[in-house]
Amino acid sequence: LLLALAGVLLAVFVPMALRGGGGTAQLAREAPLWLGLVLAARWAAKGGRLLRGLAGSLFPPAILALALAAPLSGLRPHAAPPPGAAQVAAGHSGPIVVIGVDGLGWEMLERWRNSGGSADFDWLASRAAWGPLATVEPTRSPVIWTTIATGRTPEDHGVLEFTSWRVSHLGRSLATIPRGLGAVYWMNLAQALGLVRLGPVTSQDVRCPRFWEIAGTAERPAAVAGWWCTWPASPVEGRLVSDKFYFWRDARRAGLSDGGSLPPGVAYPPELAGKLAELRVPPEAMSAEEVLRLIDIPEEEAATLAGRPYRHHDVLSELPLAYTMDRTWENVARELLATGSPRGIYAFYLRGVDLLSHSALAFSDLYPEIDSPADLRRRYGGLISRYLSLTFARVRRLIEAAGPDAAVLVVSDHGFEVIEHKRHGDPWPEFGHDHAPPGVFFALGPGVAPGPRRPTISVYDIAPTVLGLAGYPAAEDMPGRPLTEIFGELDRSELRSRIASYGQRSRAGAAGFDRAREAEGRELELLRSLGYID
Repeated sequence: LLLALAGVLLAVFVPMALRGGGGTAQLAREAPLWLGLVLAARWAAKGGRLLRGLAGSLFPPAILALALAAPLSGLRPHAAPPPGAAQVAAGHSGPIVVIGVDGLGWEMLERWRNSGGSADFDWLASRAAWGPLATVEPTRSPVIWTTIATGRTPEDHGVLEFTSWRVSHLGRSLATIPRGLGAVYWMNLAQALGLVRLGPVTSQDVRCPRFWEIAGTAERPAAVAGWWCTWPASPVEGRLVSDKFYFWRDARRAGLSDGGSLPPGVAYPPELAGKLAELRVPPEAMSAEEVLRLIDIPEEEAATLAGRPYRHHDVLSELPLAYTMDRTWENVARELLATGSPRGIYAFYLRGVDLLSHSALAFSDLYPEIDSPADLRRRYGGLISRYLSLTFARVRRLIEAAGPDAAVLVVSDHGFEVIEHKRHGDPWPEFGHDHAPPGVFFALGPGVAPGPRRPTISVYDIAPTVLGLAGYPAAEDMPGRPLTEIFGELDRSELRSRIASYGQRSRAGAAGFDRAREAEGRELELLRSLGYID
């Protein structure tokens, strides 16, 4: 039995610890958790009376080991220091801007472009290299956006789903839980005992430094707005507005009455939240005229949209939230650009296309082959096309605000496809992104040759490219590569040699989670109803 356990330890813990960048120190921190799970699962599975007795006697120590190992696993090493002066090249002379557009798929874009597109899309396509962007599985937004920001695999950066386990009352995220070995059973039992809880992913689940944490310096300060898994806001060399700054959708999903009151930790430095508060746009601010530009419903119905009870992925519920969320993030992004450094590193995020595609793509004029109700097509058929036009207008304004010297990457995490397993029970086909439908990338800046591209470019290539533009080499633990064929300035000898790793980031806890925790129970129910978690 001891030899078998030693074999399991060697086969499971060591590769996972070393691949995660923590080495033997991480192994030592996480060993009690894994050992407790393995002992309990192996002995309980045998079924003999003696072994069942042993399992019963060892279960409390196993749970205790789990509770003790979890806080320790949150004490990750700080990020590795940036490369020395000999390793860092000069970097791009202007600002570096990454604009994320959630859910903008290659197939959707091609259909929309062939149906006429918009003047703002034509403006961007005439200046940018652009094409499909390969993504990863599991095709979940927090997983992919963290992959884009870190350049690391989901197993390395630690965000594997919409949710994570954390130690109750501590806010510390738990070490990665193994599949099999009865782990789900034991974790559910530990949750019933109040030792751990399941919650939506936060910044504390991200193990690896993101490109703005690596390349953000006093000379090139970072400015980030709306990115997945940035709440609670971590200290950066610059400014960060986390994904909870627009809190109305979280509040409505949770049945909270007031989405205007922000949870703690929404920005860094903390006083930034107050300074930018007037830039937030509540859902009630969407006028009937703005509604009628997007969907074809009676005017009296459009006037009452903001006061409707929330229903997940319902067009009339999601529209005012998606629209005012993107207006808010555009306002914040333009303010950060206007007051930021001319050599800053910027990361912005827009979510509206994804939210509305989940709700209305089945009724869209872009997919006439989908057998959906005629009355819903009359009401919502033009929504996706019109919202894409709005989105490309926002993207163009941000690029113009960044200035002619900016190096810009516009990226999306995934597209959409008809899914086999329905989650909502509607009689018409449903769209999702279970099997990595490709997203889209646009790259523009000084020296970039515009036009469609069909090379193999993936979400893993974004962080190495951004780091290269900032003068930092890629790391050996990043599967992607700098896009030297697009940004010629990356093809330099100083950037060709990779460093070993940028290490792992600190996951220090933050106080004051209570308000956001109110939303977690309802959010978990919704994730279960969508089939994202068991």
